[in-house]
Amino acid sequence: MKHLSFVGVGLGVLGLAGCASRRAAPDVAAVAAPASVPRAGHFQTSVPPSPTARYASADYALYVPAGVPRLRGVIVHQHGCGRNGITVPHDLHWQALADRWGFALMGSRLVPRKDCLDWNDPAGGSGEAFTTALSQLGRASGHPELTEVPWALWGHSGGAGWVVRMTAAHPRRVLATVAKSLCQELAFPDAALGVPVVVLTGPKDFAGCLRASTDAFARQRARREPWGLVMEADGTHDAKDQRLLAIPYLDAAIAHRLPPGACAPVPVTADAGWLLTPDRDPAPARGFTGDLDTTSWLPDEASARRFAQFARTGRVDDRSPPGAVPSHLRAVEDAGSVRLAWRARADLESGIGGFAVYRDGERIARVGGPEGGRTRGRFQYANYGDEPEPVDPAMAFTEENAPAGAHRYQIAVVNGAGLEGPRSAPVEVTVPMTVADR
Repeated sequence: MKHLSFVGVGLGVLGLAGCASRRAAPDVAAVAAPASVPRAGHFQTSVPPSPTARYASADYALYVPAGVPRLRGVIVHQHGCGRNGITVPHDLHWQALADRWGFALMGSRLVPRKDCLDWNDPAGGSGEAFTTALSQLGRASGHPELTEVPWALWGHSGGAGWVVRMTAAHPRRVLATVAKSLCQELAFPDAALGVPVVVLTGPKDFAGCLRASTDAFARQRARREPWGLVMEADGTHDAKDQRLLAIPYLDAAIAHRLPPGACAPVPVTADAGWLLTPDRDPAPARGFTGDLDTTSWLPDEASARRFAQFARTGRVDDRSPPGAVPSHLRAVEDAGSVRLAWRARADLESGIGGFAVYRDGERIARVGGPEGGRTRGRFQYANYGDEPEPVDPAMAFTEENAPAGAHRYQIAVVNGAGLEGPRSAPVEVTVPMTVADR
């Protein structure tokens, strides 16, 4: 029996030009609406295994951005063995990529019958479970196009094997693929896939994953497939920082392959994009005369330069402040304290480091994790498997014992690079005088 649950926001039926997404007003009150009405929010479903399936259970979660009458694609974030990616649709940084392109964001929780790699072969039932989940979630969200839109795939470890296999099985459906620590030797079809794929590994990755990752890249690049390899300096099996490269890469790949008005991925031509040599020198693919076998193919110059830096340092610089302005700022005074709450979108390049709180033009606090430790000062931390912690951090702050008088509060996003964006519209609140003040 199928299990399906959802919460969402009714958006109403809007006209469409072809299959392109067109933004509507992002904040509409929730209403009871038939499933045919596009809805935003979070949705979940489960797909029980067939008697021959090699998984014990399969749960899926979906995030749908507000104001998208027709989704243009879906970002699929596939967890590795022993991990649980069901919380990924709550990840603010990955949501930023989905919001930008009018895509859904999908996470899953696949439990094997025996071995953790049983589910990572789509032919063992997980491929069919995935497409079934898309159909179910499409009905629940009022987005039946989920069964037709293209995919942008990300996978870690066992999930890397799954996304690469899905790419080989459905090349016309896949926009681009990121495989972090591909750990299995895979056979590829003789026909060209033509799908941009990037493989990430490092010298401290598990030996089998390092070998399988580099071998797959070498085999496919020799066939002139648009593959890239990032050998991260001191890179391990840990996936938490890979998003700093994966999200901008998928952003560039979507722009490259799904231009405005396109319903399906446009082909990648041999001389399109940029190349990165083993010496980490970016060069245009057009007119390149060096050894193509050892180069990595990237969608554009910016992504090639990001790859070069990530390979050297394991980081990608973000020198541009976030553009998102916090909205829906509210202030409530209670016994001399002021409670603030707001909404904000993550910076696409480096996510949310935290928030700056201003009172009367003076910065009085920072909201976010501690500067040291594993959170690195992040508002929402990505763990070993690139799943978000905490799942739903509160965008809120309380100033205890605020000074008496009329005040104007504002909030600004601080991105993962520590750069501050524009401040929100102010909200005014009056704190009454106490007996001591008098």
